[in-house]
Amino acid sequence: MPADDHASDDPDVTKRLHRATSASDQEQITQLKVYNSHDLFQGADQIVIVHGDQEYRLRVTRNQKLILYK
Repeated sequence: MPADDHASDDPDVTKRLHRATSASDQEQITQLKVYNSHDLFQGADQIVIVHGDQEYRLRVTRNQKLILYK
Protein backbone atom coordinates (compact mmCIF):
# COMPACT_ATOMS: atom_id res chain seq x y z
CA MET A 1 0.00 0.00 0.00
CA PRO A 2 1.55 3.35 -0.95
CA ALA A 3 2.26 5.68 1.90
CA ASP A 4 2.78 8.73 -0.30
CA ASP A 5 -0.16 10.57 1.28
CA HIS A 6 1.75 10.65 4.56
CA ALA A 7 5.33 10.62 3.25
CA SER A 8 6.12 13.95 4.89
CA ASP A 9 5.12 12.45 8.27
CA ASP A 10 7.63 9.59 7.88
CA PRO A 11 10.79 10.34 9.91
CA ASP A 12 13.04 8.60 7.34
CA VAL A 13 11.62 10.67 4.50
CA THR A 14 12.07 13.81 6.62
CA LYS A 15 15.73 12.91 7.21
CA ARG A 16 16.26 12.45 3.45
CA LEU A 17 14.60 15.80 2.81
CA HIS A 18 16.99 17.54 5.18
CA ARG A 19 19.96 15.87 3.43
CA ALA A 20 18.78 17.03 -0.02
CA THR A 21 20.99 19.82 -1.26
CA SER A 22 18.57 21.86 -3.32
CA ALA A 23 14.92 22.84 -3.38
CA SER A 24 14.39 20.76 -6.54
CA ASP A 25 15.87 17.69 -4.77
CA GLN A 26 13.49 18.22 -1.87
CA GLU A 27 10.53 18.59 -4.23
CA GLN A 28 11.45 15.37 -6.07
CA ILE A 29 11.60 13.41 -2.81
CA THR A 30 8.22 14.63 -1.62
CA GLN A 31 6.65 13.64 -4.96
CA LEU A 32 7.90 10.04 -4.78
CA LYS A 33 5.54 7.25 -3.85
CA VAL A 34 6.81 5.65 -0.64
CA TYR A 35 6.29 1.96 0.10
CA ASN A 36 7.19 0.27 3.36
CA SER A 37 9.17 -2.92 2.68
CA HIS A 38 7.26 -4.73 5.44
CA ASP A 39 4.04 -4.02 3.56
CA LEU A 40 5.54 -5.28 0.29
CA PHE A 41 7.11 -8.46 1.66
CA GLN A 42 4.36 -9.33 4.20
CA GLY A 43 6.70 -11.71 6.05
CA ALA A 44 8.26 -13.27 2.92
CA ASP A 45 11.99 -13.01 2.24
CA GLN A 46 11.53 -12.28 -1.46
CA ILE A 47 8.96 -10.93 -3.90
CA VAL A 48 8.64 -10.84 -7.69
CA ILE A 49 8.32 -7.51 -9.47
CA VAL A 50 7.00 -7.59 -13.04
CA HIS A 51 8.28 -4.78 -15.25
CA GLY A 52 6.97 -5.02 -18.80
CA ASP A 53 7.64 -8.61 -19.85
CA GLN A 54 10.54 -9.05 -17.39
CA GLU A 55 10.42 -10.53 -13.89
CA TYR A 56 12.73 -9.35 -11.13
CA ARG A 57 13.17 -10.82 -7.66
CA LEU A 58 13.66 -8.49 -4.72
CA ARG A 59 15.18 -10.32 -1.76
CA VAL A 60 15.90 -9.40 1.86
CA THR A 61 19.30 -10.65 3.01
CA ARG A 62 20.24 -11.92 6.47
CA ASN A 63 21.66 -8.44 7.13
CA GLN A 64 18.31 -6.84 6.23
CA LYS A 65 19.64 -5.41 2.96
CA LEU A 66 17.68 -5.53 -0.30
CA ILE A 67 19.05 -7.22 -3.44
CA LEU A 68 17.33 -7.03 -6.84
CA TYR A 69 17.91 -9.98 -9.22
CA LYS A 70 16.90 -10.22 -12.85
